Amino acid sequence: MTQENLIMHFASDKKGITVSELYMLGVASPSKVVSRLRRKGACIYTKRTNSGTIYKIGAPTARMIAMAFSVAGPRAYM
Repeated sequence: MTQENLIMHFASDKKGITVSELYMLGVASPSKVVSRLRRKGACIYTKRTNSGTIYKIGAPTARMIAMAFSVAGPRAYM
């Protein structure tokens, strides 16, 4: 399983996955892998808590969709 697949699998869980859990699973740089997934179109939210950072998969908001349309136009949805 690739690091990207690993993050997508665990981040889709209801509680998400913490950075420390990703380190324990062997991901050397969680933020770089999450950035790469975001560039590919995954909607990954970052939640900062007192106990650390949590990554979760979510659905894009209407504002995010409108922003993508204003930047890329109709080709953003092809």
